[in-house]
Formats: sequence, C-alpha cells, structure tokens
Amino acid sequence: MKITILTIGSRGDVQPFLALAIGLKNAGHTVNFGANPGFKDFIESRGIKFDLIKNNPMDILKDEYKNTPYKERRKIYYEFMTNWILDGIEASKNSDLIIFTPVYHVGYHVAEKLKIPFIKCSYVPYTPTKEFHNPFIKSVPYFLNKPSYLISQFFEWQVIKNNINKLRKELLGLNPIPVTGMLRKQHKEKMPVIYGFSKFVIPRPVDWPGWIYVTGYWFLKDLENYTPNKELEDFINSGSQPLFFDIGSLGQYSEKIITKILSVLLKTEYRIVANPGGADISKLNNSKKIYFVDGSVPHVWILPRVKAVMSHGGPGTVAAVLRAGKPLAVVPTYGDHKFWGNRVYNLGVGAQPLLTPIQNDELIIKTADELMNNESLSKNAIALSEKIKKENGVEKAVEIIEEVMRKRIS
Repeated sequence: MKITILTIGSRGDVQPFLALAIGLKNAGHTVNFGANPGFKDFIESRGIKFDLIKNNPMDILKDEYKNTPYKERRKIYYEFMTNWILDGIEASKNSDLIIFTPVYHVGYHVAEKLKIPFIKCSYVPYTPTKEFHNPFIKSVPYFLNKPSYLISQFFEWQVIKNNINKLRKELLGLNPIPVTGMLRKQHKEKMPVIYGFSKFVIPRPVDWPGWIYVTGYWFLKDLENYTPNKELEDFINSGSQPLFFDIGSLGQYSEKIITKILSVLLKTEYRIVANPGGADISKLNNSKKIYFVDGSVPHVWILPRVKAVMSHGGPGTVAAVLRAGKPLAVVPTYGDHKFWGNRVYNLGVGAQPLLTPIQNDELIIKTADELMNNESLSKNAIALSEKIKKENGVEKAVEIIEEVMRKRIS
C-alpha cells in the first residue's frame, strides 16, 4: 500500500508516528510523511519521504500573537487550516490510505475530498468511556465521565464549526458537518481509531466499540545510537545520579514556572540535568550542580542515566519515562498533562502532580525528595517498565492497519 501519515505540532506530535511510518515501511509499504518544515531532516534521515505542511499550530501561542484581537486570531487560524488542507491534499494524492492525528484535525476532510480510506491514530484517548473522564478537562464525578467527552467536544466543535464548514463548501465542495459535530459522525460511520499507548498504563475500556484499538507505545528505536557530547557525559559520571527536569518544547510558554522550580531545586542536595524547552533561564544563578540540554538529547539515552524525572507531562515524554522505569512527577503545562500526572501517581510510579501556581518552595522540595528517595516508587516503576518493554506497539499497529484495509477490500 501507499500510505500517507499527516501530523503537525511539536516533536511529541511527530516522533511516535515516525516510528509507525518506519514500521509500515519495514512491512513493505510505501510511506509519505506530511509534517511541519522543522521536521524535514528528522524524517528524511530515516528514509521516509517528507511532504511539507505549512504553519505549526504551536505558532499561535507565540508572543507575536498574544496581544492579537480574538477576531484576528480566528482569521489567522483559518489561514492555517486552509494551508493544512491544501498541503494535506497534495501530500495524499494517489495514496491507498491516509493516517492522521488529532492535532491534524482536518485529516477527515482531506480523506473525504480525495475519497481515500483513513485511520485516525492518537497517543491520547478521546473515545467516550465511563471508565475515565476526557483527559483535557478537570476531574468530574464518575457518572459524568462519558458525558465529559460529548459535552467538551460539542463545544469545541462550535468554536471551529463555521470555519470548517466554510472550507468544506468553498475549498473542497463538500456538504457541511452537522451541528452535533464529528463525534457522533465517527461513531455512526465506525471510523477506526488506533491508540499508541500501553494497556498497562490505560487498560482498554470495556465499553469501547470493536473498531477502537490499543497497541502499546510507538518508540523510535534508532535514537539508541546517540553519542552525547563529552561535557554531558562527564557531568553524568561525575557524581550521584541526577534528577532530570524536562519541559519538552513548551518552555517559552512556561518560563516563570521553570525558573521557579529550578531555582528551588538548586537549593537541594540533588544534581540536575535540565531541558528548559527554549525558556529564558538567564535569571538562574550559575551552578556546577546543573547541566542544561536541549531536545536533541533523546530520552532513550538520558533517562537510564538519571534517578528520577520531573516533566511537563506530554504523553510521549511520559511514555519514555515509564519505559525507562524512572519515578516521575508531572508539572502540568497544557491540556492533557494533568491527566497523565494523575495516571502516573495512581499507578504508584510517581509523585502527585505539581499543580501551578506552586504556592511554596517546600512542596517542590518534598516532591523531589519523594522521587529521589522513595524506593517503593522506584520498584513499581521498574516493574511497569518491564511490562511496557514486552509490548510491540508498532508491530501490532501495522498488523491492525493491514487487517482493517483487508476488511475494507473484501
């Protein structure tokens, strides 16, 4: 098959799906990968054909847009969606299958226009269930778990409905999506969804229909060959195992939080390796106890060399930490991060999430102490790691994709 994968956003929105692309290629399929321009080398260096999708949705969070009036921001986002659709169509022509992610939410419309089968793939659960609430909202009473998906997705649809339907009519020549939105349509048409997370982290809910699949995580294996610079290696080997602080690629949106936590951690006895994610850390005092890295240092190399982790809680980072068997505390900075922080805590492999705004230094110190000294957390994390390592998420996803397509042909 010729398969096109479409995704946009941060590295966490790209890397797992690149692992899937490589798995599909190794199974004999031809794979195109549509993503934002910053990932061109990352994708092509692994022998996967890259197709450009302009406009990263993260751009709308940048300082240049912060004071932009709401109507103007809607106009900018409309232009973004227009480019996503046009670039997605160009990338997907003559494909047998389109795979797209929730961040590339216009994927359904691209597939409908081209009359090409599609499968939606995600690292975050968004299919309604009674077993847990929508990861993007605050906790709700148990009886509201399933409605939390329906209600939140209904209101999300109302925000983008007019723009999407305008694009469907004027750009694609398609009928409008009804006021109820995509969720009801997805269920009615039994649109397949494949989730790339572990059943040991989120067991597959019993009330999910048969066309919803859980495979295990999708890890990029070739990052294991990474060679660090000598300074980083020397720092790691010069003392006790450090605490790893990793804010992903969201540092520029969380500078106050990052500066606060790191300044407190520097008062403790612990050595620190920190990825501030592009944040301005110039206000921090210089210290031989901390070594700064960027996102180019892969988790698969750094995590086995640290004692524990504090992270923003992006699902890709959480997956990497759990596979490495390290205790974790999440500092939620966006949407679903608190959900993963609570999941880690409830599994007994981490501390309670550090919710912002953080009221006092003692809470940060207490969390660090628990991560670095609680042997129970460490043992539980190692046990969960062993289970995750036995899963072959990419291989299972490839098998499911092939089976779904066989059923469609037959």
